[in-house]
Amino acid sequence: MIFASDLDRTLIYSSKFISDEIETVVVEYKDREPLSYMTKDAQQKLVEIRGKWTFVPVTTRTMEQYKRINLFQNDDVPQYAITSNGGNVLINGEPDLVWREKIESTINKEGFGVLKVYDLMASLFEEEWVEKVRIADDVFFYMLVYKDDVNMDLINTWARKLDAMDWELIEHGRKIYCIPKCVNKRDALDYVASRIKARKIVSSGDSRMDLTMQSISDQFIVPRHGELVFSQWIKENERTVITEFEGIKAAESVIQLASETLSK
Repeated sequence: MIFASDLDRTLIYSSKFISDEIETVVVEYKDREPLSYMTKDAQQKLVEIRGKWTFVPVTTRTMEQYKRINLFQNDDVPQYAITSNGGNVLINGEPDLVWREKIESTINKEGFGVLKVYDLMASLFEEEWVEKVRIADDVFFYMLVYKDDVNMDLINTWARKLDAMDWELIEHGRKIYCIPKCVNKRDALDYVASRIKARKIVSSGDSRMDLTMQSISDQFIVPRHGELVFSQWIKENERTVITEFEGIKAAESVIQLASETLSK
């Protein structure tokens, strides 16, 4: 059985979510500075659930960004992890070359590789509201934008163009992602589940990119603060649950709900 969870704003949180009233632990450093946190209770609950079932971190982070999280390093490396929005599956911390070859083959077969699409969109990157553009693990790219100044007509035009190329444009906070449709969390999670012959899957996440996992999950858990709660993409039902808490304490609810479902 699998508990698969998004990380940022689902299990781990930046400093803006912490307060003196909540006991937290640092779970990620960057340049020796604390970057991400969990509540102490959430960390303990995660240790407990990992001792019973297969825990699969699922993130849009690159492999390098994922490996900054000290929860999953040294003796605590999960057997499976999904990074790059599904572009990479890690087995005991190392990329699964079979999965990566499948992803690259699918992208190339569809005729619109990352660099080709990147070049096609080059004029968009010159817009004054685009701060920078980053290619992520050679499977997708994203723009960091000044959100209030974004030309939405232009973005919507590009969204239609990308859709015709089997790509997807997804806004999330200050980032606008451009991702091949074959690079998604659902397919990567399904691949992991088939490898271990999982009988039950519980997944969780706060964003539209996490929603792909819902279709193959026995339960999908959404933090109450997540953008999905306020979107047209999701409705609470018997297989989709919204946490009682929001903010950093939502992680405790996510893990508790997952544990209760997997125990049934």
